[in-house]
Amino acid sequence: MKKRLFSLLLCYVMVLMLLPFTVFATTEISTIALTGFMEPVAGKPCENYLVLTTSTPGVSFYGIDWLDKTADRFLDGNETFQTGHIYQVQIWMEAKDGYSFKCVNDYTPAITATLDGKTLKVAKAFEYKAYAMVVLIYEFPAIGSSNNPAESHVHTPSDWRITGAYHYKACTTCGDFLEQEDHKGGKATCVDKGICTVCGYEYLETTEEHIPDTSKWIARAEMYHFHACKLCGAHCDIEDHKWSPRYHPVDASGHAYQCADCKGYDKIKPHNPGPAATETSPQTCKDCGYIITPVQKHTHTLTLVAEVAPTCTESGMNAYYICSGCNLKSWDAAGKDVIADGKDLTIPPQGHHISNGWGFDAQTHWRICAVCEARMIETDMAHDLQDGKCTTCEYVSPAPTETAPPETAPTETAPPEPTPSETASVGSSPTEASRKPAKPHKTAEAEYEDGLPWWAFLLIGFAATGAGICGGVLVIGLTKKKKRT
Repeated sequence: MKKRLFSLLLCYVMVLMLLPFTVFATTEISTIALTGFMEPVAGKPCENYLVLTTSTPGVSFYGIDWLDKTADRFLDGNETFQTGHIYQVQIWMEAKDGYSFKCVNDYTPAITATLDGKTLKVAKAFEYKAYAMVVLIYEFPAIGSSNNPAESHVHTPSDWRITGAYHYKACTTCGDFLEQEDHKGGKATCVDKGICTVCGYEYLETTEEHIPDTSKWIARAEMYHFHACKLCGAHCDIEDHKWSPRYHPVDASGHAYQCADCKGYDKIKPHNPGPAATETSPQTCKDCGYIITPVQKHTHTLTLVAEVAPTCTESGMNAYYICSGCNLKSWDAAGKDVIADGKDLTIPPQGHHISNGWGFDAQTHWRICAVCEARMIETDMAHDLQDGKCTTCEYVSPAPTETAPPETAPTETAPPEPTPSETASVGSSPTEASRKPAKPHKTAEAEYEDGLPWWAFLLIGFAATGAGICGGVLVIGLTKKKKRT
């Protein structure tokens, strides 16, 4: 009895060991032969243009794309072939259940493919492993003129036509798409939108990026001071006043604290008079020293205060005469042309003078002040490159260096489920999302990881039972034969 049980167990183990080699075995496809070759003809629609068939077992068609190499874009199903354009057909093939494409390291196809004897290029399809789906590629020569006189002409380009994302030119006769490029060269500010320098379209919205005039602070009464935006006057760089530790005389009306940065005053308070003026001493404010009343029978002694020249960003001061014994200010040394109290003697900054030269870096160029050589930030503009050289300034982009792209680990995604038909009649250019099948095709490896299907367990059960019965009968027969002998 023990021998019988041992024999049955041994047979069952052998069946399980052989089962993976029988259930998961696949046939490798190393060649693909297609028929139905047709060169594109000008004026013909690409949709349903090729009707391909194959005699290669284990493969099915997934779809066909047409790539316009001249315009560098895929065609839609209702588009027609154009004279003078170069087209590339891309044929997508899937491996059926029980078959796989021959490949190297799962990602490089090792397949020979032909279309009516013409050799096709074979490439891996998107992120799918090469043994599950491949793309067969053939590039046709430029299309010659057709028999239709309306299509045999020299294109007449239109003016730039505008969309929200780019501008383009089309043939005014046949409507063929000739040229396209993104909007460029514009620079938006807090006031103006960014305008494309090619077509004039306002493609950049206004920004919150003000350009503050940092040459001077402006007092907002006693609340704060700020730099005004050069373009819109907005309050930028707002800061609290830095009040002086003592009162400063303003004029005959009084004195106040003065900000060290903007020179603005706090609320003016009346002077606090000291002793009355005499023949030897004036009456002054006890808090700020302002001369309220000069000495009696005072004779002015005027001293020159030299002029301070302004700069591009800093204020200057006019020359004037001041009496050392009172508050008198005069334009002349004799004291006849008196300057009224509160008269502003400052000379405002002269401002920058834009030169004809340009400064630049790798991204933008700008004008320079002819006086102080400061960068005029408001003139910053992006480069308008043609053949690697900016058309405005002297910037030349460096020659690109060829560097190998970083190696990325391939993502293992399951290939799509094959289409049962072996005949393709597709000419449209599906989007990437539509190219991916709704239900992924699982390889034997993926099915093994997800668990065996029900029919595999049923097959294992039948195989194990049959093998066990055969093994048991064989052992019993041998045992009886030994006893007889």
